[in-house]
Amino acid sequence: MINEVFKAAVQYGDHKGTAAADDHDRDTLETLFRARGLIAEGDRIVGVKMYSGEVHAKRQEHPIYVTAYILSSEGFHQAQQELERLKPIPVRAVRAEMDLADFFGLYKRFEVAISRHAELNGREIQVLD
Repeated sequence: MINEVFKAAVQYGDHKGTAAADDHDRDTLETLFRARGLIAEGDRIVGVKMYSGEVHAKRQEHPIYVTAYILSSEGFHQAQQELERLKPIPVRAVRAEMDLADFFGLYKRFEVAISRHAELNGREIQVLD
């Protein structure tokens, strides 16, 4: 058992930021993991990390690694209550390999905002014409 803070980190950390995504209407990471037998009924994915290893070519052509953090609970509302009540939050980590295009296909919209050494993170900016 290891306690850690849930956040993205890479070897040098040249860029840091945030990400936001909307689940797709038809398939989600949860339905994919269920179909692969990686999670059971009652398991809720409460966090996701996507990792792409070193890329030396102009395109990322290799599989990525997706880690889903699983909380076992009877329903959405129970999971929300446990997330608020428990510290640290006890989760299982389930890792799967997949193609980058398949990962992004699980989301209707996906945005990543990173800035060099986190200089812009959480700051108001004025975009000039």
